[in-house]
Amino acid sequence: MRPGVTRFRCAFDMEAAPTRLASRYRACDHLLRPRRRIVISTRMEQEKATDLQLLLARSKSKALDHLPIVASALRRLRVGEIIDERIPPKDGQLVTTGESVEAMIASILMGSHTLYLVEETLEPYDCEFAFSWGDRVKHFNDKRLAKSLDQLFESGPQGLYAEFLASAIEAFGLSTKRLHTDTTSTVLHGNYWGSIEPVEPEDPEAVPHVTYGHSKDHRPDLKQILFGLTVTGDGAVPVAGRVASGNRADAKEFRYALRQIAEVVPDPQGSVVVMDSKGFSGETFLLFREQGVGYVTLMPRNVSIWRELVDRFEADDEQEAARHLLRVRLSPQDEDDPAPPREEARWEGRSYPCVYSFKPEGEEAQEVALRALVVESTDLRSQKAATQKRAVEKERTALGRRAKALEKKVFACEKDAEGSGRELVKRTRSFFEVSFAVRGEDRPKKRSKAGRPKKDEPRETERVWRVEVTLAEPTAEKLELLLRRASRFVIVGCGEHRLTKDLTDEEFFESYKDQDKVEKTMKWLKGPLRVAPIFLELPERIAGLGVVYVISLMVNALIQREIRLRLAELGEKMPGNRRWTDKPTTQVLFRLFGGIATVRNPHTDYVAVVNVNTQQLRVLGILGVDLKSFGRVVVAEPREPRPGERAWKPVPRAHKQAPPRKHGRKKSRDR
Repeated sequence: MRPGVTRFRCAFDMEAAPTRLASRYRACDHLLRPRRRIVISTRMEQEKATDLQLLLARSKSKALDHLPIVASALRRLRVGEIIDERIPPKDGQLVTTGESVEAMIASILMGSHTLYLVEETLEPYDCEFAFSWGDRVKHFNDKRLAKSLDQLFESGPQGLYAEFLASAIEAFGLSTKRLHTDTTSTVLHGNYWGSIEPVEPEDPEAVPHVTYGHSKDHRPDLKQILFGLTVTGDGAVPVAGRVASGNRADAKEFRYALRQIAEVVPDPQGSVVVMDSKGFSGETFLLFREQGVGYVTLMPRNVSIWRELVDRFEADDEQEAARHLLRVRLSPQDEDDPAPPREEARWEGRSYPCVYSFKPEGEEAQEVALRALVVESTDLRSQKAATQKRAVEKERTALGRRAKALEKKVFACEKDAEGSGRELVKRTRSFFEVSFAVRGEDRPKKRSKAGRPKKDEPRETERVWRVEVTLAEPTAEKLELLLRRASRFVIVGCGEHRLTKDLTDEEFFESYKDQDKVEKTMKWLKGPLRVAPIFLELPERIAGLGVVYVISLMVNALIQREIRLRLAELGEKMPGNRRWTDKPTTQVLFRLFGGIATVRNPHTDYVAVVNVNTQQLRVLGILGVDLKSFGRVVVAEPREPRPGERAWKPVPRAHKQAPPRKHGRKKSRDR
C-alpha cells in the first residue's frame, strides 16, 4: 500500500442519525484523519465514497480524554448548581460563577491552576460535549475567574462545604465516622505589601496574611500561607479546609478545624478526628470535650507522662504480659510464587488509661482522661538502628575533638579546670560516659627579661592544672535500651468519648496509621503548586482559590473512591502504570482515556466519539458513565487496544524448548 493511503471497510447503521449523510456511515476512527486520501473497497459505490470525503473535509475534531468522568462527578456533586444557588447569575453574564468554578476545577485536575491559563488549557477539549458550555470557553478569562473567586469568598465557604458534604453523602454514600486533619505551608511569589494580620484570625471570613513563617518546604526566604485540610477516612475525601495566615500556629489551626467540623459535618458527635502530634494540647482537648467530638493523636516524647507509660510497658514485658498484635506487613511477591510471604515488619502494643494534667494561662489546673496505646514497631526499630549508629559515630568524633582540645589547655586555677571539665560532661549526649580528673603540675615559669639565663641562675616554677578526659564506650545493654525506647511511640485518644473507648487496640492503631490519607491528599499541593506557584493580587482571592482547591480535591478523591469501590465489588482490575491494578489513583484513571476525541459535522446534530478501545468502554461502564447520555452521540465501533497503548495487554508466549546443543569440534572459518 502506498504511503499516506488508508484502506478500511465501514459498517453502516441506517438508524443512527436522521440525515442522509449520517445515516449511511457509522462514525469510525478514521474520521480523525480527514486530510488523508482514502481507497474504498470495490463493494462501495463511488457516490458513497464522494459523500464520505465531503464528511471528512468538513468535520472538526477535538480531544475528549477523561472529561466525561469529571463532568459526571461534578453533576453528581451538584457543584455548579449549588454555587449558582448561593451566587445567582446577573443579567448580561456570559458565564455563571458555578461554570467558572467548574472550569477552574477541570483545569486544576489537569495540573494547572493559573487563572490566565484556564482558557488555554481547556480550548483543545470538547467542553461543549462534556459540560454543555457551547463556545463559551473563551469567556473563562482571568478577569472573570478572579471575580468568581471574590464572589466565592464573600458568599461564605462554611455554608458551601456543608452543602457539598451533604451532596456527597447523598450521592456517593460517604461516611464521616472518622476524619483526618492536617496543615501544610504553601509558598507564594510576590511582595504583597498590602497584606496585614487579620484582627480576628478565628473568623471564617478572615483574610489570610501573606507573610513569613515556619516553612515546611524549607524555604524561609519566601512568603507563605498555611493550608489546612480535613478529609474523611472513607476514601480521603476533603470535607472542609481553608487558607490561613502564613505565621499561624498549627495547634490554633487545629482548633479552628474542629469548630469548622462541628458546623459542616451533619453529626459531629458521631465522628472521631485524627491528628498528628501538633494536635496534642490541653486547650485542644478541652475544646473537643466541649464539642462532644472524639479524637486520636500522637503523644510527643517531651510530655512528662510519655516516659511513665513506656516504663509501665517495659514492666509488663518483664512480667511476660501478653501483647496485642496490631499489624503485620508481609513482603510483596508474585502471584505465581509458591513460597509463603515473608514477614517484614510487626507492630505490637498495649493500651493503658492515663490522666493528662495541664494548667492554662491564668486559670486553674485541668485534667483530661486519655486512653494511651503504647506501640513497639520492628519497622521503626530498623530505621532507628541505622540512625543510632550514625549518631554514635558523630558523638564519638565530636567528644574526641573537644576532649583533645581540653587536654591541651593549661589552667592557672584548679577551680577553672574543674569548671571546664563539668562543662564538657554537661554537653555530653546520651551514648558516651565522660569523666575527668584534674591534676596539678609544676612547670618552668617564663622569665621576665630577654636573653639566655646564666648557668647557675635558679629556674623559677609555677603551679598549673590540666584536665584528663576519659571516654567510656556505650555498652551493648545501654544501646539496646535506647533502641527499644526509640522504636516505641504512644497513641492517645479521648478516654471519655464512646467511639474511642469502644475501639479495640487494632482499630485504635489503624485509625492513627490512616493519617497518611490526608498527607497524601495534601501532597498534590506540593506538586502542581511547586511548579506553578500562586501569584494573585489580592489575599481575598487567595482565600477564594483555597475554596476551589478543597472542591477540586473533593472531586478528585470521589472519583478515585468510586473506581476502587466498583473494581472491588466486581473483583476486576484495570490497566495501571506498570501492571493491572484494582487500586488506581485518579491520575492513573485519567491517563487510560488519552486519545479519545469527538468529531462534529455542520450538516448533522450528532457528535461522533472516536478512537475508543474496548478497555476504555469497559472502565466507563464500571464507573456508570454512559457517553450516549451526554446528548445526540454516535460512538464508534470500539477496537482492541494496540501495542504501545496503556490498555494493551500482551498475550504471554509459550516458552519453546531450545534444541539440544551439538557438541563437537568447531570448524575453522578458513576451511
